[in-house]
Amino acid sequence: MNHRQILILKKLMTLSHPLNSNQIASSFHISLRTAQMDLREIISFCDANQIEYSYEKKSGYKILHKSDLSFDNLNTDTDRIKDILRIFFFTCDYIKTEILADRLFISTTTLSKQLKEVKEVLRNYSLSIVSKPYYGSIIIGSEINIRKCILHEKLLAFHDNQTYECGLSYFDTECFHFVSSVVANILITHKFNITDNEFQNFLLIVYLSTIRCRASYFLAEDECDKGTAGHAYSVSRHIIQKISEYYHFKPRNSEIQFLASSLYGKNSLFTTDIIPIEIEQCVSDILKIIDEKLDVDLTYSIELRISLSLHMIPLLERIENKAQLIDTSFLNIHNKFSYSFELAIIAAEYISNLKKVKLTEAEIAYLAIHFNVILEDGNRHNQKNILFICSSRRSDSLLIKSGIYNHFKDKIQQIDVKNLYEIDRVDFKKYDVIFSTILNDDRVPKNAIKLNHFLTDSDYTIIEFTLKNGSVFKMIEPLFSKSRFISKLSLHNKNEVIKALSTLSTNIVNENELYKSVTAREINGYTSYGNLIAIPHPETLLTKKSFCSVAILTQPIPWSETNYAQIIILCCASKQSSKDLQMLFNFISLLFNNKKEVEKIINNPTYDNFINSLQNLQHAL
Repeated sequence: MNHRQILILKKLMTLSHPLNSNQIASSFHISLRTAQMDLREIISFCDANQIEYSYEKKSGYKILHKSDLSFDNLNTDTDRIKDILRIFFFTCDYIKTEILADRLFISTTTLSKQLKEVKEVLRNYSLSIVSKPYYGSIIIGSEINIRKCILHEKLLAFHDNQTYECGLSYFDTECFHFVSSVVANILITHKFNITDNEFQNFLLIVYLSTIRCRASYFLAEDECDKGTAGHAYSVSRHIIQKISEYYHFKPRNSEIQFLASSLYGKNSLFTTDIIPIEIEQCVSDILKIIDEKLDVDLTYSIELRISLSLHMIPLLERIENKAQLIDTSFLNIHNKFSYSFELAIIAAEYISNLKKVKLTEAEIAYLAIHFNVILEDGNRHNQKNILFICSSRRSDSLLIKSGIYNHFKDKIQQIDVKNLYEIDRVDFKKYDVIFSTILNDDRVPKNAIKLNHFLTDSDYTIIEFTLKNGSVFKMIEPLFSKSRFISKLSLHNKNEVIKALSTLSTNIVNENELYKSVTAREINGYTSYGNLIAIPHPETLLTKKSFCSVAILTQPIPWSETNYAQIIILCCASKQSSKDLQMLFNFISLLFNNKKEVEKIINNPTYDNFINSLQNLQHAL
């Protein structure tokens, strides 16, 4: 579970009445669909940990036998101290002890003990907590020291479990994207020389300055070095002018001097390296290896570089202290974000070699979250042209169009809705994706995807998946072949199966080279994903042509310490089309939670039935 899901479960613990998804969405400032997904994760966690709960259709879920629940393994004292500091700094107002305790789901007694440690941290920055009757408490001190504390205590978080606390965002992604764009463009315009490491540190300082200024917290004139001038000052003034115009605050000379001294190298915030150069080098090496192995270039993403760097700092500390994360609730990330997990395994291998310690599954899952956010963002910018075919009246069609666009306007460039009797004049090549309420009509294109006339949650899920991945079945079907399909295979270990599948692929790739690369990948982390499915693949891109080879075994065999496999799909992406691997993982991952199709494949292990099951996946969302 992520941090928000843990908080939802803690809230369920404290209540004597049930809570439904609408109430959770309202309390945590998230969409209804996100709340429903969170509840599914929470219930899976409860089932796995024998936590008893009740459910009623209208009122929702209620946790029973609360005394058996413990969250000690989910929150360390260090995490909680950071949470307290974040709430104080990012609430930007007085906060009462009772409200603070409620947000953290701890008693006021426990909070009092934790506040003593918080005060010790603040003392290092000449900051303190003061209380005011009927108002609560607030942190006071100079603005420069507040910013030092936020940066040095790593209170800025991107995509990990500490990004959200009860709906309060600690990282404004939209603001960061804007600041990143402004800073990069201005540095390029001014031809300002700066290393990658210096750029990332400077970007964090500019971002923090922006969110503080937006909240009307400005640096005093006497808090900054006034001796900085020249090139660094003109660049900083240009940056502050652009950002202040966009966010409507008055540009201050103190803020310009603060950024200028950072660029000039005199600012203590900058010279202490928020992101140490050795950490930045590790991240650069990881992204380079991912590009070399899978031909996935993520080096362009400043957000990924910074988020991984900020994540690496506490990760290396946990490794040093022999305190890696071991929470098994993270394992579902392996199934949900299987391709991102592949990238995380490459990163984990690099870190393991560097520190001579194997990373736990939970640590790898954490890394996968960072990769997944960037991959999702890349898909988000790839807007689609949509055609929706229906047999309804024109007025109803406009309602459908409005519904789809309101849900997915950031993913849709154009959406046309056509009546069944109008489509003979339509050029289908104009559209990336075609949906239809009816398929059993010769006028409807074969690649159309079925939706209900009155769109349900399931329909919106299908639309979301298709906009992200396209009509994937039509794209991946050519990767399979009857000549690379073998059923009723009676083997007893995975190396024998990999050998058999490698032999099936000899007309495309060297059998021994493929076998060696696939088994090498297996050593770095298992490729079984539950529900009797394994997707072995080479650790690097080997071939000129993407393909899949499939084996259906007579009996499940152990594929990892925890998973058995009976349907084995060996995936091999080409050097010319590395995105095939991501597409395959995204599509085949639908089988992980589809027991019905898996049973159909096992009970009738023919090539035609296997392909038919894959075709059904898009409709089984």
